[in-house]
Amino acid sequence: MVLSCHDITVRDGRNTVFAGLSLTFPMGQVTGIYGGSASGKTALLLLLAGLLKPKSGEVRCDDVDVLKEGKKANKMIGLGVVRDFNPLFYNLTVEENLLFQARAVGARDPGDSVRKVLRRFSLQDVRDQMVDRVGAMEQALVNLAVAGVGEPGVYLLDEPELSLTAEETGVLWQHLRRLQEREVTVVLTTRRQETAFRCDRIVAMPEGKAVSFHAVRSLGPYGTETALA
Repeated sequence: MVLSCHDITVRDGRNTVFAGLSLTFPMGQVTGIYGGSASGKTALLLLLAGLLKPKSGEVRCDDVDVLKEGKKANKMIGLGVVRDFNPLFYNLTVEENLLFQARAVGARDPGDSVRKVLRRFSLQDVRDQMVDRVGAMEQALVNLAVAGVGEPGVYLLDEPELSLTAEETGVLWQHLRRLQEREVTVVLTTRRQETAFRCDRIVAMPEGKAVSFHAVRSLGPYGTETALA
């Protein structure tokens, strides 16, 4: 699935967060939204998920208007863990968190959907553990499972590698590359340069400057793009 936003303007009070923002996220690519803690990375992720309403512009996933067709979009776009917007519940087990998420996104068979992501992300052994008792690596995989429990074509992930060691980050990327093999589109935020350069594309978001797209390696017909914010 191809995710895109067109001529987006977002304001927070008197501050303009984005103005005239247009970006395209091609199918099967991993795009990193790279910037500091106040650069608007998470705001862009929430915008793409349809949770942040712009003053003007549109967000599309293939031919679906994300902002107007929320139920359809929820089945196409999977949002991982985002504090205050899509959090984990630490009084629930890993499996219970995923069941909650599966029901929230309208999975046809929530139990079956959860079994699939537990297996896909190697979480069977911790399924019955309270989510705050599992290690950083398992929590990162739960993040992927939360995004993937509805079998979406797009994963949106907020700093998925933040608490991981270099070795654990490598394991995370093995899972991301497997998603690519299934032609899943992945958009992740990061403040780490080394993570950004693992991505196929980078959306650079230095605070107060232009947002720009950079190709990390050849993207064939997609080339490179620039979007002002």
